[in-house]
Amino acid sequence: EKPMQGGPKKKRGGHGMIYVDLNETRAALYSHCRSITDFLEGEKPMQGGQVAPCEDDSDQQDAGGGDEGGEGGGGEFAKYMIPDADLLKWKGYVFDIVTPGSKRCSCFTKSYSKYIRGTGSLLSTNFYGPDGKCLLDTSDPWSVQDLAAMKRLQLRYFTEREVSNLMGFPQRFTFPEGTTFPESRVAYRMLGNSLSVPVVTTLLSYLFRE
Repeated sequence: EKPMQGGPKKKRGGHGMIYVDLNETRAALYSHCRSITDFLEGEKPMQGGQVAPCEDDSDQQDAGGGDEGGEGGGGEFAKYMIPDADLLKWKGYVFDIVTPGSKRCSCFTKSYSKYIRGTGSLLSTNFYGPDGKCLLDTSDPWSVQDLAAMKRLQLRYFTEREVSNLMGFPQRFTFPEGTTFPESRVAYRMLGNSLSVPVVTTLLSYLFRE
């Protein structure tokens, strides 16, 4: 194992990386970014013109808090939970897991919810226990093969509204009836590979100004 520059070690499993400790140097670069919690349903609405979360994890220990009955575990989000069959099939090796406290997420493609690998991030609302440590045993690469351990993370897909928030769509934007998951994946296909208008606006403004 080799230490990362400016941060702790990478920890790898048999077939892929299962966990990467926070790199403090990278975190400092994204300190201005907003947490994913600002874009989740049930939280305060995204303010227009703001930039979506960037590519890094930071301040994650406030997420989940070890509450097994948290937001991601049922209710209106039950239909977005990752099925046991997928948890067993992939064993966590291809999951890009983020928490409400994360300040990054992967690009969402039109195949989000149809495939798991490389189509977008999964949200864990129970990633950390009361002691602030990951509920997975990160010293054991085989812990991701334990269904019970993976289920404790309460992994789910981001909802169509949440992906829309991350993309900068206004709150008045809605999807036609019958186009949302799990009845249909049309809404995800429409959102897939989109550009975040607030991000592009900020970049163009900077380019023209500078």
